[in-house]
Amino acid sequence: MKKFTFLLLLVSFTMQAKFYTATVHFTDGTSRSGFAEAPGHKDSTLKFRASKDGDTEKIESSLISTVDITFDKKTETFFCVYPAVQTKKGPKKESKKRWFGSVYQGKTNFLYISLEGNIATSTPGMYYYLHTPGEDYTISFLFELYGNQKVVGEEKMYKRMIEAHFPDRCPVLVEKSKSGAFKTKDINEVIAFFKENCE
Repeated sequence: MKKFTFLLLLVSFTMQAKFYTATVHFTDGTSRSGFAEAPGHKDSTLKFRASKDGDTEKIESSLISTVDITFDKKTETFFCVYPAVQTKKGPKKESKKRWFGSVYQGKTNFLYISLEGNIATSTPGMYYYLHTPGEDYTISFLFELYGNQKVVGEEKMYKRMIEAHFPDRCPVLVEKSKSGAFKTKDINEVIAFFKENCE
């Protein structure tokens, strides 16, 4: 997973059947504290308990904006938003909300999903999205494949996607990318540059 601590993120995002200290934030602005399971990407409900050994209730995912879950003193925020792709006419959202883990939160949130599977029948890897705080959707950004599989033209892909998605989010990043001063094949370097120059 390169330099970032994605192992912990990945474990937290796929871990099931265990309840952790959590605060659920709803789309209506209210919140509830208690215990919750880490949500799976396609989960339509969040399993929640008011107390650790209390009764389990299922909260509709569509009613939730985010949930903060603490794993071994590390808190991760999971976002329940619509996956979307950027088009010339604006964001095109899918019909159902999905759960995304968070890599970095700021003026732009960097979210992710992890897709497992067999390379012969699917494309397993880490998929990254860009989310503007307050929006109910997240924009598909780029991806990194697992194992020995490589994206053809990975550096060009990063350059193209940076220049397409960051003119408003981080103009200096686009400028450096176009001039060749910023080159990368690593999401961590994108986040580090954004954090240092555009927050």
